[in-house]
Amino acid sequence: MNRGYTKLFSSLLTSSVWSCDDKVRIMWITMLVSADATGHVSGTIPGMAAMARMSLEDAERAIQVLEGTDAYSRTRTHEGRRLLPCDGGWCVTNYARYREMRDPAMRTEQNRQAQRRWRERNRKPETVSPRKPEISHGKPESAQASPEASPSPKEAALLSSEPSFRLSGLLLDLILARKPDFKRPKLERWAQVVDRMMRLDHRTPERIEAVIRWSQADDFWQNNILSAEKLRKQFDQLELKMKDRRDGQARQRGTPRQSFSGQTSAVGDVIEV
Repeated sequence: MNRGYTKLFSSLLTSSVWSCDDKVRIMWITMLVSADATGHVSGTIPGMAAMARMSLEDAERAIQVLEGTDAYSRTRTHEGRRLLPCDGGWCVTNYARYREMRDPAMRTEQNRQAQRRWRERNRKPETVSPRKPEISHGKPESAQASPEASPSPKEAALLSSEPSFRLSGLLLDLILARKPDFKRPKLERWAQVVDRMMRLDHRTPERIEAVIRWSQADDFWQNNILSAEKLRKQFDQLELKMKDRRDGQARQRGTPRQSFSGQTSAVGDVIEV
């Protein structure tokens, strides 16, 4: 459970959740208050019912609404679903989107620190080379740079403000939450891989985030997906497994997932921790 404070955005009042009945609204706020810094809510339906001070029947119905699709949601990811079942509880689908809506000064400082760390890691000793490297095929030296070269400070600063950097940080945070002594990678390298997933593999940031959260909550996959490279390689298999698990849990409950057809509406906003 979150042990800090929970920030609610004022746009919550104009979201579709505010047209739901009080049980759904109370359950949603309870979920947000219970979420950790990565948007994971650990618990069971009876436990959430006790925390929200409502009956088990009301809690089951409210959670089904939050897991269901919403035609009026401002967030079109996952067809408007606000919660996804995962091992140990639920994941708030658009949590990271609101988490990154932070103070501009904080973001400026984050970018400055990212550039400083990159310069320190890539600073070369001032030595005189005994001979100048040969330039083959008549190409200038600048054209023969290694394809695996580290990004320039300008590129590192750009990555730090992009979804690729945020998603890489999310994966690292979830791994560190389980193994604090995990060897920290070069986050810029991970961000480059995630950027290729979006540009070349055509994966949306929302899909990547959902797979990251699910894989790090799964007992098997959390020990296999320990880098952005592994995430990219196994992405299709992970996404299929995630869908199968979610559909299986819905069948076990014996109740079809509710969709919004006028009776109730799902939520549209989440918090920042």
